[in-house]
Amino acid sequence: GIPVLFFSYEMDASQFIAKSLARLSGGALAVGDIAGCASNPATKAGLDVAVERYKTFAGNIYYCCDATLPPQGISDEIARIKHERGCKPVVFVDYIQAVPVPEGTGISDERLQIKATMAALRRCANSHDIAIFAASSVGREHYEKQTTGLKCLGGSSSVEYTSDGIMYLAIEGKGAERAHNYALEKRPVIVSAIKHRYGALGSIKLTFDPAHALFTEH
Repeated sequence: GIPVLFFSYEMDASQFIAKSLARLSGGALAVGDIAGCASNPATKAGLDVAVERYKTFAGNIYYCCDATLPPQGISDEIARIKHERGCKPVVFVDYIQAVPVPEGTGISDERLQIKATMAALRRCANSHDIAIFAASSVGREHYEKQTTGLKCLGGSSSVEYTSDGIMYLAIEGKGAERAHNYALEKRPVIVSAIKHRYGALGSIKLTFDPAHALFTEH
């Protein structure tokens, strides 16, 4: 299979795996159940099923959860995986604003830091000939909006300019409707393509089940 490489600056590998196991349990286990379910006879069977499913692709998943890793470290790790596996990985970075700039650069301004990170990720994507999927924070004034524009991106316009495509994820609805939807066990959400350098824009409605870390189509 194709290797998938996750660079996370907030979550650790155990949190990623717990979410995967919850999804693979087919609804039998919630994310919060994973830590203690091995010792519970009522949930162990569901965990065993999820673990066996996870094993079928676990060898293709790589987690790098070093909060001090600079952009060059991301590139070095991608190169290592390419060399070991003989193919290009799919790469995810969570998230842009948390990636530290290398020591000695003298960059302290957040906007310049994000600009440097985006430039480094673009060079990385070009040099390795891969796609990099990177999460971004959004400005607080956009938290309550169902749809928005490119100004929502947190910290620097360089995120907009450097990216080939940008998708915005939000709870469906406005005002009281949005607050109601946010409180649901399964929440209606909208994914909007707000930039696509090589194609059309659009949106799709999904349902998010946070307990099982699962998105499904309406």
